[in-house]
Amino acid sequence: MPGAYLLTTDPEGNQIAVPNLTLTVDKLGMKVARQDGRLAAQFTWKELSHMEGVDTVDAPDGRPALLLEIASKERMHRFIVPSAGPEELTSMIIPFANLCTAKSRNSKRGTTTGKFKHPVSTAILAILLLAVVVVLLLMSMQVIHF
Repeated sequence: MPGAYLLTTDPEGNQIAVPNLTLTVDKLGMKVARQDGRLAAQFTWKELSHMEGVDTVDAPDGRPALLLEIASKERMHRFIVPSAGPEELTSMIIPFANLCTAKSRNSKRGTTTGKFKHPVSTAILAILLLAVVVVLLLMSMQVIHF
């Protein structure tokens, strides 16, 4: 994602946008490169705890952009990523990042994340199971007959 800006503060505490960065997100993690191609920062998925498309904003040059928050173990990083379709960018990058961070955590601990993959299906299954238990209980009390 070329043309990104890092939001940070200068020594006087004023918010500034560092321009001309390229963000690369892949199966290994995320890299931030300077305009000359040199690596400015690199994070593996194990080092990242959060990635979220926070809002659609205007980039400092006026283009539509995505405000992207990324949390590493050390701090929160905020980037403005220019895009013709910030919402589409969010819908592509965030699910990929969530999948990669979950896989990274699972491989690290050897366990699951504890989140259900399909919460609606799980809720429907739980309701059906509860209904069967209630019907069996009412049948055993001879309240209903089949």
